[in-house]
Amino acid sequence: MKKKLSILTVLNVILMLSNFIIQLLSALFLGADWERDALFISMSIPSFFNIVLTASIGVVMTPFAILHEDSETKLIFYNKLLLIVTIYVSIIVLILYIGSFEFTKILAPGFSREKVLMTNELMTFSILIIPIQSATLIISSYWITIQKVLIPTLTTIFGNILTMSLILWFKDKSDLTPKYILFSFISGYMLTLFLIGIYYFSQNNFIPKFKQNIIGLNSLLKSSFILILLILLNRSSIIIENRIASNLESGTISYLRYSAYFTSFLVSATTIPVITVYYSELCLLWKNNEIKRIISFLERGIFILSLVSLLIIGSFILTVKELLLFVKDWTKFSLTQIDLLSFYLKISVISYLFLSLSGFLGRLFYISNNFLKGAILDLGLLFTYIIISYIFVFYWKGFGLAVASVLQATLAFIGVYWTLTKKVLYLDFDKKNRIIFFNMLFIWCFSFLIILVLKEQFAEILNTYLNAILSLILYLTLFGTLLFYSFKKNKSILFSVFRS
Repeated sequence: MKKKLSILTVLNVILMLSNFIIQLLSALFLGADWERDALFISMSIPSFFNIVLTASIGVVMTPFAILHEDSETKLIFYNKLLLIVTIYVSIIVLILYIGSFEFTKILAPGFSREKVLMTNELMTFSILIIPIQSATLIISSYWITIQKVLIPTLTTIFGNILTMSLILWFKDKSDLTPKYILFSFISGYMLTLFLIGIYYFSQNNFIPKFKQNIIGLNSLLKSSFILILLILLNRSSIIIENRIASNLESGTISYLRYSAYFTSFLVSATTIPVITVYYSELCLLWKNNEIKRIISFLERGIFILSLVSLLIIGSFILTVKELLLFVKDWTKFSLTQIDLLSFYLKISVISYLFLSLSGFLGRLFYISNNFLKGAILDLGLLFTYIIISYIFVFYWKGFGLAVASVLQATLAFIGVYWTLTKKVLYLDFDKKNRIIFFNMLFIWCFSFLIILVLKEQFAEILNTYLNAILSLILYLTLFGTLLFYSFKKNKSILFSVFRS
């Protein structure tokens, strides 16, 4: 298991880096003007459906499939699922294609007619991503259930390599436009589906028996249908945010989406590898009612994610503006846009801690078959987000939307923890470990604030880049020293974290 975790972690790092490079290349060549806003709006529908399918089908179906040990039964189950989802997704894509212009005006009411026409043209192509990602998600879920978690990651990496290659090729041949970037995305997704699909069907030496009944499948599909409806509402915060931001100054959507993507990148890089490998094991632990082992795993995971998140948040806030200034000459960003983007990023990265913890704990909703409770909680958070977004944007414009997202992530963590404790599983964490956790939090706040003040003072006498590097070194040194001294009686905990 440890070897598999190590390999998967390395592959996930490569995958996350390739995703990051793709977004970085898009940012470098398009900047943060209205064309980039148009591309973000056109991609919001495929991204929205991918999030919905991942949360409602990929996560819900995996525990169900794990309960069926027979490999043939699993293949029949996933073939049925693939057929059903393909039919429904095809209908959705047809509706989106026919009404694309009207949907564009709904998604971006603040866009001028010129922007709407360009966004609509991009959207007619971007909706092709929906069926491609749907099929890829279902097949990936199958490989995860039979413990071959490396296959989905490897095939996605190959798809990302193609996307990056096409973006660079188009940039070399002509001036890169949103259309070329969109074509590069679609090509990469198609290659991923082709590779994972070929390998999937090559392993099937029998004809799928679609008429064979699988116990519990019908009730699961009904539950999933209800869950999909709830998540369609819950995950619409991206759509709502883009809709509000379209009425603000040009580039606001880009700033918000760059910030959200970077935070999502951090969450995925640190949380997904562990969850992916141990998800099947947690499902079996729940099935066998081994509650103490589940709580022990969650307790350790919270501590690890918190420590890593705090280290990254402090380091990023101290150096992000200087990093952007360093690459400015290779981008289309102006100095004003660099200032704005760095400020958005600093606000957004705070939510990284809460998103990691709530995402980690939230898997218990699916493992315990209480996913509807999680969906209802998200629905309440969505309504809260809508209210605070309109209030904050009135006073702080685009920055208000960024602050609202951080507040939503904070409330999500509190809500997940409270709901799990009251409705699913009493998370009776050890008192000693709770004290250690809050001690670590206090040390981080003290270290970060001290160095932040020193950085402002050093700005008058030191070079910009030297100041950032020195601040980073001092921050890591102070935080690490205080943390090690604080844990001198519990060094085994720190060593355990570092090994993990």
